[in-house]
Amino acid sequence: MKIKEYFMYPVAYLGISVLMQSLVSWYAYFYAPPEGNPYNLVPLASVSLVGVAMIIGRVIDAISDPLVAYWSDNFKSRLGRRKPFLIFGAFPLVLSYILIWFPPKPYESFANFVYLAVMLSLYFIFFTIYVAPYLALLPEIATDSVERAAVSTYQSVFNTIGLLLQGVACPVLIARYGVRAMGVILGALSLITLIMPFGVKERKIPETDGASVSLKESLILTLKNREFMYYEISFLFYWFAINMVTIALPYIATVNMRLSGTETALLQGLLFIDAILISPFMLAWIKKYGKKKVYNASMTMFMVLLFVMFFVGRPYLFLASKWFGFLVVGLAGFPLAAVFIIPNAIIADITDIDEAITGRRREAMFFGVQGLLVKTVTGLSSFFTTGVLFKYLGYSFEKPSGIYASCLLAAVCILLGLMVFRNYSLDEGSHTSF
Repeated sequence: MKIKEYFMYPVAYLGISVLMQSLVSWYAYFYAPPEGNPYNLVPLASVSLVGVAMIIGRVIDAISDPLVAYWSDNFKSRLGRRKPFLIFGAFPLVLSYILIWFPPKPYESFANFVYLAVMLSLYFIFFTIYVAPYLALLPEIATDSVERAAVSTYQSVFNTIGLLLQGVACPVLIARYGVRAMGVILGALSLITLIMPFGVKERKIPETDGASVSLKESLILTLKNREFMYYEISFLFYWFAINMVTIALPYIATVNMRLSGTETALLQGLLFIDAILISPFMLAWIKKYGKKKVYNASMTMFMVLLFVMFFVGRPYLFLASKWFGFLVVGLAGFPLAAVFIIPNAIIADITDIDEAITGRRREAMFFGVQGLLVKTVTGLSSFFTTGVLFKYLGYSFEKPSGIYASCLLAAVCILLGLMVFRNYSLDEGSHTSF
């Protein structure tokens, strides 16, 4: 890779993370805020319907993933297989994101639910059109395991910067200028980074290497890949947990820990700063111990921290102290860095093994299938968190049990993921032999 491509390709992750994380973190809080919230937000839709709207969007999104992936794997143009999708998807992606924060009614209304469901669906469709081909570029522009780990680390750094930016900016912008201004500002900033990969030179794939199988056959080949399925099932458990905690974090901050808007921004900022600082060490550990061992150690740590987070804010000993909550969330930066760095590098390695077996380059299909499954699980996780835990166990100062339960159940999901990932056998040595 050229030096400029080490910046132009991974920097797009900053915009991707700002868009997705700010949406996932605040859409439920915006449309169904808790009583007495520090931003003076009023309910725009019932909390259960907010969860249903996300499921509708995620289902449509999931269907589009393999379609876009197959289209990209077989697309032919002078710009390559991936870049035309990036060029077409960037602008409508940002526009649909901004419109989510402009519901038609300023009060609780069924019309807001319908609007949210439609806009989320459009957002996720354009998100797939941009992100699936973008991710498929990684194994094409970085051709060995070490280089991929390095590029994934740079992606992680920009991803974490984006998460830090939105984690700090969202509470501050909402408190000072309102949610709509936040959407416009973050959308414009993200667009600047999304257009940067337009300048990356895409590697040409020989005609004989192109995917010539049907969509159905390509899906079957992907799902029959043993290593991919062990990795993917474990990742789905991880992502179910991560999404639960992502949704719950603003509630943990403002309800359980009783933080102000500024303190909530500091809490989220601490998490992402730690992830940035640990990223260079994570790359060194991956080179020394391999992706699998580092991934397992990181997720085990995350599981333990989630169990501990179940007790944050409890009126016993030091558990209600703000410093304890900040310490637990800050330590989560270690596993967060691993989640940002390792998965994309693992899939890139798996695609090489697949090419050795099938004779075809099908990067987008692997990322597309993961996108389909992850987005489906994210929708289910979102509905389960807001439509089940929050609705029936509570998410307010008087009844916070749903918030606490989200931490405990997320830890259980991580444990299940670790059990499945034990069966994944691909390491750096076996990848090199292929």
